[in-house]
Parts: sequence; structure tokens; C-alpha cells
Amino acid sequence: GHLPALPDVQELMQSLSIGPDDHGRFRRMVDSIRFRIHPYASAFEGSVSQSGAIAINSARRTSSGGGFGGPSAISTRRPSSMTSALSASFRRLGSDPTRIADVEGNRGVTRADMVHTLEGHTGALRTLAISPDGNTLYSGGEDKSIRMWSVGGGCYMLLHTVLDAHTGWIWSMMISPDGSLLYTGSGDKTIRIWAIGNASQPPRLAHTITGHEETVCSFAISKDGTRLYSGSDDKTIRVWDTSAGLSSPPAPLATLTGHQGYVSSLALSSDGNTLYSAGMEGDHTIRMWRVKGTSSAAAAPASPSGRASPAPSSPAGSSGFRQLCTLSAHTLGVYTITLSPSNRILYSGGEDKTIRIWAVDGHAGTGRLLRTVEGHNRWVRSVRLTPDGATLISGSADATMCLWSVDEGAGSAEQLQTLACHTDRVRCVRVSPDGHAMYSASADMTIRCWLLS
Repeated sequence: GHLPALPDVQELMQSLSIGPDDHGRFRRMVDSIRFRIHPYASAFEGSVSQSGAIAINSARRTSSGGGFGGPSAISTRRPSSMTSALSASFRRLGSDPTRIADVEGNRGVTRADMVHTLEGHTGALRTLAISPDGNTLYSGGEDKSIRMWSVGGGCYMLLHTVLDAHTGWIWSMMISPDGSLLYTGSGDKTIRIWAIGNASQPPRLAHTITGHEETVCSFAISKDGTRLYSGSDDKTIRVWDTSAGLSSPPAPLATLTGHQGYVSSLALSSDGNTLYSAGMEGDHTIRMWRVKGTSSAAAAPASPSGRASPAPSSPAGSSGFRQLCTLSAHTLGVYTITLSPSNRILYSGGEDKTIRIWAVDGHAGTGRLLRTVEGHNRWVRSVRLTPDGATLISGSADATMCLWSVDEGAGSAEQLQTLACHTDRVRCVRVSPDGHAMYSASADMTIRCWLLS
């Protein structure tokens, strides 16, 4: 017979007393349940049995890459008895149903499911940035535009487009920790600073910063938002004082030199004391820099390939900053790096098709290679960790992504899943701040949206 529809998500949140701070996470969890039932469901009807299982009555395919709508996609609201039944099912999953961690089983990501495709860019994608609340995604690439997307609560839609945001390709993006500023780096050799934060308004250009002599390829920013690092095709890293926010342009603090090729990726330790940089085009190294507390820094001892070699005795290019060591093991350029939450493990991916796992000590200025991981058929363009540091995601020029279970203590990585949805190179992978969503940008001009579980 006719089965009652799944109740509205808002009704569920009220029944379970889910607080406002957890609304986004709860919606993503419910979206994940919907997707498990039917990966192409845009609307369905179901019932909750005595055991808490959801039974399917009907499903309709969508026309957009297997995606589905948010709460509005559920066609009919049913009486509160249905809500009570499903609420009871959630309660069976944990002693405290109002705790999102209990409901989600927060024990490390093992699977990704694609739920939507964002389309609109007219050129290859190169970079993404996610707002701190996880509700807004920004994208940039070879069409020189910035696009602003709503991705919160399972609702995927274009909000705004800034055409000709730069006069060259957009290579890099970074959002300030408070979510108020967007930094973009371009082939036009500039950094532009945009005021953001209100979904009803497009990014507003506040400042254009010059200083680099070539493409601005990469960014890192301190946790307090007062210091920005930019890496460039001019082989330098620039350090900027961004403490003034929008009131005045960032002031240049330092220029770090040493790379022999363009600086493709940057990673900053959580305490803001140690910066890591990756080199490309003839430079196959990762460099470790003391960028704060330089008086206590110690250079690493010389060592064989796969370990840290000593930093040059001369300054890195500016007083108060210095290079600590060079990590060498990749046989070709290093495209991407990311640092574990503990700051003890660094992951790198490169043109040699490998992922390298490094033990690093920013205080001592040392590092050594732990493991080389293979799994991609072409160069590794982007690596990112889930916030708990337990799952690594890699994107490659072979048009795939891989999920890896990583053990920091053992320095190991076990492949969990290969994702083959893009039709061209995957250039950028980003994970939402809560670790329940992932986004991939490709040269195929699309962004794929994924739920992590």
C-alpha cells in the first residue's frame, strides 16, 4: 500500500532538539542517508519499520549528475507520528540522540559518494575555497571568474559570479579564518582581497596587491588571520601582514628565497611557527622554514636522500625568517602538500605519480621520509586530510581521486576507494571543516560534490 513520506528535516531537528550550531552537520547526515537508499533520488517515500530500517516506495531520477535537492526535495510533509518513528530510529543509534557525533558514528571516513555536479565555469577549474561554516564554496580557474556556490544543507546552487575577477587565470584561493575575506592569486601576478560573508551579496573587491613578479600559485594563512603567505612562479614566498583586515592593504614583511622552481603549495603548522613549501619545474623539493620564534630554531643535520638536508647558512632572504631544512625524495616536481592536525606528519604528491609520507619536527627543524605510496597513474595534483587526520584524499591528473586510511603512528596509508567521476584532470580537492563533505575541481570545468561517511 501507500507508504508515508520521510518527514521534513526541520521537523526532525525540532523533534531531536538539534541545536542551531549543528544544523548543517545534521542536514548532511540526512542527505547521506537519502543517498544510501538510492543514489539518484531527488524525492522518495519511505517508512520506518520496528527495527528502524527505511523502506523505499518510489524514487525519481534527477537530471544533474546524480544529485538531489535539500529538504525541499521531500515532496510531502507527514504527521508528527512519522517524525516520532524516525526519531526513535535515530535514538537507537546512540544514548544521546542530540549529539551529532553519536548519530554520525564519528570514527573516520571510509567512503565518499558523489551527490551533485556544479556546472557554470567556461574554462578549466584550478582552485577552490570553503567558508569556515561549510555552507559556501568559492571556485576559480582559467575563465578568470570567481563563482560563489551554496553547498550547505544539501542545497547546491550558484549564488553569484564575478566575471573578469582577474586579468589572468585564477590559480589559488584562501579564505580568512573568520570567513570575512577571500584572497585570490592569479597569472596576472596580483593578489586580490575580496570582502565576503553575506550569501546575498557577491564578493566585493577591496584591495589589489602587487609584489610578485610571476603567477601567484599558492597560499597559507595563520590561524588568527594576521599573516598571509603567498607562493609564486617567481620562485619566492612572500609574507604579508594582514592584521588590518579590510581597513588597509596588507604590508609586506618578508620575501623567502631558495626554491629553484615555482612554489606550488604551502602548508603552515597550527602554531604558526613552521611553514612548508613545495617546488616544481626543476625543483623536486619540500622546504621547511622558521617563520616565527627564530631564536630557538636549529638547522637539521645532513642526511641521505629521503631525509632532511641542511639549510643554507645564509638568510632565506629576509631578517627574522630562515630555512630549516630541505626534504628530498620525489623524483619530479612536488605539486601539493598538506600537514596533519598534530603537525608531525606531512603528505606530499607530485609529478612522479606518488604520495610521500614524511615525519617532520618543526621545532627541531628535521624531517625524514616514512613511506612512498602508489595508486595513481599520472601526477598527483592535490592532497587533503579530513579534520581528524585519519583519512587522506588525493586528486590526480588521471581524472580520479583516492581515499586513503592513514595511520600517523605507523606512517602508513591503506587505499579505501577510487573515485572516477571526472572526465579530465582533478586539480583541487577540498574537505569541509566538519569533515562530512568534499569537493573536487577539474579541468573538465565541473565541481563534484561528495558526502563522506
